[in-house]
Amino acid sequence: MAELFERTTLERMIINTHSILNRLDFIAGLRVLIFDTAAKKTTTERKQLHKILEREAWIFGDEWTLTASDETLRRVLTKHLTLLGHEVAYDDIMPESQAEGKLLIPDLVLSGSASSYSRSREYLVVELKRPSVKLGKDELDQLESYAIAITDDEQFSQPDISWDFWLIGNGYNDYVERKLATPGNPHGCALIAPKFRIHVRSWAEVISDAEHRHRYVERGLNSTSDKESGINYLNRFHQNQLPDVIKGTQESA
Repeated sequence: MAELFERTTLERMIINTHSILNRLDFIAGLRVLIFDTAAKKTTTERKQLHKILEREAWIFGDEWTLTASDETLRRVLTKHLTLLGHEVAYDDIMPESQAEGKLLIPDLVLSGSASSYSRSREYLVVELKRPSVKLGKDELDQLESYAIAITDDEQFSQPDISWDFWLIGNGYNDYVERKLATPGNPHGCALIAPKFRIHVRSWAEVISDAEHRHRYVERGLNSTSDKESGINYLNRFHQNQLPDVIKGTQESA
């Protein structure tokens, strides 16, 4: 114990342990949102999943961080947003949130960690679909059109910027399955273009990957997160974005 305290503090150990336990509870809660029969029928992507995952972006991997980036990136993304069927104006989705002090962005846009001395930049754009939607040709074609428009935009048509686009849903049809089986494509990749890659991921895969990254720590802490702890976490931190079927009372939250 003395050797351990020479390297860190009790406060840091408590904070990090609490953070990991919160992550495990969130994973359990996300399972309910996505797979519970009653919850998934009423969970929407824009007003609920999007808002929740803005604050839980680690679920996609710790190498990515949620970014509002700069004015140029946000305007380019918004300019091509109608290709995804989002009929919204720039001023409607980009204002500074006075309550939370952060920018609201049209999609989940994450940036890869890069050295401050490097000009290269990696972006991950996540397009969420509600659990009740089965991904098909329309969803895949929409995202491809969006990806082409962004990467061909003169402001981002640069060799040192790479783009990955994730289309996430609860399942997909035979058309998407054939695209994913294209010879030479990595697992889960539907399209490889010179400037971008499009991946199709199921919610089950996203959740399973997150669980795998935290499994060792969970075992070390001898802690188990279940449906109840997951719902309690969602009510504590995301109550306003929850469907009524799993929303607790204000007092219990």
